[in-house]
Amino acid sequence: MFFFLPYKIERRFRSFPWVTVTLIVLNVAVYAATAWNLEAVFPVFGFRPNAAAVYTWFTYMFIHGGLMHLVGNMYFLWLFGSMAEDGLGKVRYTILYFAGGLAAAVLHALITAVTTPEFGAVPLVGASGAIAAVIGVVAVRMYRARIRVAYFFIIFFVPRWGTWKMSAAVGVGLYLAQELAYGVISTVFPSGTAHWAHVGGLIAGVVLGLSWGSLRDAATEYLAEEAEGYVAAGLGDVAAAKYSELAEKDPDNPDWLLEKLRSSLIADIPNQGQICQDFAKLAILLQKAGRSQQIVETYRIVAQGSQLEQMLDSHTLQMVASAAESLRDFDTAQRAYATLLVVHPTSTEAERALFRLAHIYLARGEREEALQTWRAFAESYPQSAWLPYADSSLAAS
Repeated sequence: MFFFLPYKIERRFRSFPWVTVTLIVLNVAVYAATAWNLEAVFPVFGFRPNAAAVYTWFTYMFIHGGLMHLVGNMYFLWLFGSMAEDGLGKVRYTILYFAGGLAAAVLHALITAVTTPEFGAVPLVGASGAIAAVIGVVAVRMYRARIRVAYFFIIFFVPRWGTWKMSAAVGVGLYLAQELAYGVISTVFPSGTAHWAHVGGLIAGVVLGLSWGSLRDAATEYLAEEAEGYVAAGLGDVAAAKYSELAEKDPDNPDWLLEKLRSSLIADIPNQGQICQDFAKLAILLQKAGRSQQIVETYRIVAQGSQLEQMLDSHTLQMVASAAESLRDFDTAQRAYATLLVVHPTSTEAERALFRLAHIYLARGEREEALQTWRAFAESYPQSAWLPYADSSLAAS
């Protein structure tokens, strides 16, 4: 005799699983409404593979044969469904649930028609096929997550029990092997459990998970968790290497580059040249994403070391100053423009930097500094297209 029960998946929630809760409530409500007369409900709402009863492909998922049947299914729906919803998102999770239920019904109908046709008229009920799809996708999306399992078995009349951990991929693999074995046995010795429906749901969950890129998403998540752990341990250089891998896999996502930059700054021996290159790339990505505030905030961190600030190229300093100016952060804008003019006085961005610096002085109420800057601009760039604006500002003074 052997019995095991998974009771916890070691993964923290990022959002509340409202879809899973809704499905549980619907299943419980339907059972409460039908429990008084299940014998009459099964033939009408249980799954029947024919065109006249197409609605039963969906209704059977919400019909249960007894209280323990319902409780068991809802337990596994909460345990695995809450995690799958958190990892997939609510829309994909909803699609997964019903697609898994349909796949379960299809395989059950096919195997029954071939091996035990005499049971073809027996209606299929229960959410376990749909839940099997949820379990299947967990093996893909959270393959490294640890599942805690309680076990009990008797060997040589001596009972043994306890708990152990296994990865989601291993646990679901064992479940699939078990259902396949029971399914084969049921073709010779029919039972009251639709094991082939479970197999169909599991396969659907794995296939959908792979087609949605859940394996890639999981690998990204685990790599990010490793990087976070290194940051917490103060190993900035190792964390930066991990975030660099993530940035290479997802080059259009500024968040990984941002985390790499932060990690690099706390490294024992920061690579200043690499930090400046990363910030230059990051500023472009953040600008495209319209995240000016993060450009300015990250620049302030980088600028805490004056040498790093002076190593930034003129285009990056220009982006920082423009972002700060758009946020009316005149202190940061003035600093970036001034640094640009000192470090890159002959760059193409210097003309605009000097022109905008005068406007910043004026916006801050520093009129004399603004006038001096406009005069310097007029002397330095007598052919500038912006000269009329500087002249008019001088004349107005």
